[in-house]
Amino acid sequence: TSRTVQSVYMAVVGLGIGLVMQVLVLATQNAVEAKDLGVATSASSFFRSMGGSFGIAVSGTIFNARLLAELPGLVPADALAAVGGNAARLLSSPAQLRLLPPPVLAGIVEAVVRSTRGVFLWAMVPVALWNGPCKNSLMGNTRMAGNTGPLESGVAALLLVLASPPPAL
Repeated sequence: TSRTVQSVYMAVVGLGIGLVMQVLVLATQNAVEAKDLGVATSASSFFRSMGGSFGIAVSGTIFNARLLAELPGLVPADALAAVGGNAARLLSSPAQLRLLPPPVLAGIVEAVVRSTRGVFLWAMVPVALWNGPCKNSLMGNTRMAGNTGPLESGVAALLLVLASPPPAL
């Protein structure tokens, strides 16, 4: 994959995540009373940070466990014997990877691909649980304050922004 394509993919993901973050804050603020806005906003940010840290830790653990389980079956036995059976030593540095013969490198790449796939498959479990029974039972059906419907409020907000004068500097 070229750097240009990678950059486009990263920009799309960044824009998507950036646009979603503000919607989550707005939804949180509309779900509480005015006196609790600060607490709700800070709690939302705190739990998002903690969830991200916890998610990265769990994902890294799953990836490493899967990688160490996959490497012995995908890397040729003579390459494993050369490092004393310790498959992790094959991954010690990028310079070490460049020195490996193509069959060994292909086995390592396939192990990384399978391990990454395993991380995403495990990540689907909490997503499925949250989007199924948990979200419906915990959140209920909350409407935004003064909301007559998604289209009407969105159009009204857009018209309000377009009709308002620019702020004085």
